[in-house]
Amino acid sequence: MNLNVTEQALASCLRELHACLRVWLTDGAPADARLAADARDRWVRLVSHHQADSAFALLATEAGAVFFAIAHEPRVLDAIFQLPVPSERVYDAWNALAQDDPRRLLGGIFLRPPFELEGLEHFVVQERFDEILLIYATWQPRCFETDAQRVSFVAYGATLGAALADRIETADGPLNTFLDHSVRAIGGGIVYSCEGMLLEHARAKSRLIRAYLKRKHGLDPAETSQTELLASGSMIRIGLLWADTDWRTENIVGAASVDRLRDHGFHIVSIIHRNRPATKDRRTMEGRIAALSHEFVDLSQERSLSEQAEAIKALDLDCLMFMTNVTHGYNDYIALATLRLARWQAVNLCAVVTTAFPAIDLYISGLLSERAERPQDGYTETLVRPPGSCLVFDREDDGGERRSTKLSFQRLRDPSTVTLFGSGANFYKIHPALTDTWAQILAATPNSRLVLYPFNPNWSSDFAGRRFLRRFSDQLIARGVNPARVTVAGPWRDAAVVADLLSEVDIYLDSFPHSGGLSSLDALRLNIPIVTKGGPTQRENQTADLLDLMGLSRYVAGTVDGYVQTACTLAEDFSAWAAFKVGIARGMRDAPFFDTVTYSARLATALRAAVTTPTARDPES
Repeated sequence: MNLNVTEQALASCLRELHACLRVWLTDGAPADARLAADARDRWVRLVSHHQADSAFALLATEAGAVFFAIAHEPRVLDAIFQLPVPSERVYDAWNALAQDDPRRLLGGIFLRPPFELEGLEHFVVQERFDEILLIYATWQPRCFETDAQRVSFVAYGATLGAALADRIETADGPLNTFLDHSVRAIGGGIVYSCEGMLLEHARAKSRLIRAYLKRKHGLDPAETSQTELLASGSMIRIGLLWADTDWRTENIVGAASVDRLRDHGFHIVSIIHRNRPATKDRRTMEGRIAALSHEFVDLSQERSLSEQAEAIKALDLDCLMFMTNVTHGYNDYIALATLRLARWQAVNLCAVVTTAFPAIDLYISGLLSERAERPQDGYTETLVRPPGSCLVFDREDDGGERRSTKLSFQRLRDPSTVTLFGSGANFYKIHPALTDTWAQILAATPNSRLVLYPFNPNWSSDFAGRRFLRRFSDQLIARGVNPARVTVAGPWRDAAVVADLLSEVDIYLDSFPHSGGLSSLDALRLNIPIVTKGGPTQRENQTADLLDLMGLSRYVAGTVDGYVQTACTLAEDFSAWAAFKVGIARGMRDAPFFDTVTYSARLATALRAAVTTPTARDPES
């Protein structure tokens, strides 16, 4: 085939693909998606039948310029993976290529997301492909289409992390743009919907971040955990490192968990990574943190990572606890968790899974929350489990100031609605198996409706809402349910609006495998029965813990089928639903998860034992 003709044909189909994708992203018309898919198929077919070396050389031509205009824009890549599947002829021609054939990458980048492209690591380890892979290699879906994607994504994350770490550890000279971007682009929100301990995924990510910090910043991340004991009976100087002082879940739960720690022989030094406090009023999060602390340190003026690290070291801390999630992506706060900044270092339940950072010595959870047969096996840190749950709340933290005017959500019901289900599960926790389970419940309860408010502005301002709704609608239709029976509301900055909406809800549906904490508490404050499913890990048992502590463990399902059955029973049996409401009302009066005094005493005992008497850390692990 004449090379010039091929170049023109490739450039033409790429220009058409790019244009159709832009139009589709704006209008969402199926016809535009079909046109874009046709252009993609022509590109893949031409690349598959062209000479491998020549096809790679095309990237230096006009066709290459258009190629990178598509491949270097995450939003456009996201649109590509939503296109109709290619014809068997096109797919078979591409799939017949050897896994190390560059044409497989040039075509596959527009056919499959990276975690579904077998052999991608072959190209990741070679510098010549870096420009092609710049955005693609670390691209993450904002919304899984299938549960198989969830499994593939976790495995790919571990493989990619190891391959990138190999590159960084053996690279000569400064890191190139691809390696630098690959670390900074690490995401984590999607992991909230993945099952298991994710240990290998965490280890690969940890190794990658530590290798990056050595090469990029000249820092020296810790490679071993702490073993030197503190003197028994002495005052323990503990630092609490907060990423910010925003009024959000991690800070609300974190502040409650250490609210009375200063009463038990701990000198509390709160360190604010960013957001200089404006006021010490206890009604603000800045005030809450100041009130529980002996010292208050502002790190926001320390510009570099090295300056931040030295400022923390200068505090001479016996223990440093990271109060914000360090397992979600990469940023300067997470980078600090790789360094030895205090004699002992710990994380709490805000770390969704194990950190796998050698510098983190302790993971603070709860005896009730960790229900695996061998819970320690899921952590690289020493697991510390005080009696009870890992969760504790301040009873007064009820979602913000009360307004004089209450919003009405009566329109969520129609004349035929007997049961209104509701869920405030965060968008990232709602995966295909969960929405299909909700579809099953709606199919089994014909006179029911469901309202969701998943777009929490504290998590993100850019959710894949349209994609999520399309997937859920397809599942509902497959189950014989009219999608009009589901309402998606929000987002709202005013947390009080949630209480207004929940006042109309009859039954709350929790998420799994990552259960809700504060979102479930919102429902419990209104005595709304909750459907939840427990599991082996603390993140699966947050709502289960709350019900257990109120003597309502009989309502915790152990399987998906049990979850569906519980929801249907509550919807169909008024006496069962009423009994659950009464049980919640009684349990909330003296709920142990509001007892910050007892929680702090248990935490203090367990934490002191962990750093002074290792054999006393967690004998049941």
